[in-house]
Amino acid sequence: DFEQGTLKPTGNRFDLALHGKGFFEVLTPNGIRFTRNGSFTLNKDSELVTAQGFKLLSRLSNEQAIDPNTDDISARVMKIPAGGKFSISKEGDLYTKDGKLGTLSVVEFKDLQAIKKEGSSLYINNALENTKRDKIATSVNQGFIEGSNVNAVKEMSELINAHRHFDTIQNA
Repeated sequence: DFEQGTLKPTGNRFDLALHGKGFFEVLTPNGIRFTRNGSFTLNKDSELVTAQGFKLLSRLSNEQAIDPNTDDISARVMKIPAGGKFSISKEGDLYTKDGKLGTLSVVEFKDLQAIKKEGSSLYINNALENTKRDKIATSVNQGFIEGSNVNAVKEMSELINAHRHFDTIQNA
């Protein structure tokens, strides 16, 4: 279920929530994967990483090849200079006191059903033509985390209805 969850403020500058259909692009030992989990930290090398240690990537520039599997991906890892003070715009631009450092790689997919869940909040996209990198409508919200998109009241009432239906069938 890829519906938008509610954005919850955390006040932590490393927390990033996406509003829209986009995904963050991260580097894992198995290659590039995609996640909506925006709970990031800094590793010992001052790189923005997920809780599992997967590195957040910057956007491909217009001059770079679109095939991310053949490029030097390590050059795209988002690094924060010493001091760790930064801000991120709604467009994903990362700024420090020295100016713009780069842009987070947020991508959307033409067909969300074509991406496959890999585990640990990660998804894999095997079709490069399914990736939409330009003119995306997703915004990045610093200091927020995306909450669950499940309506607890609706799900509880459906559980009660299912239990009553089971009870009726069992009595019959």
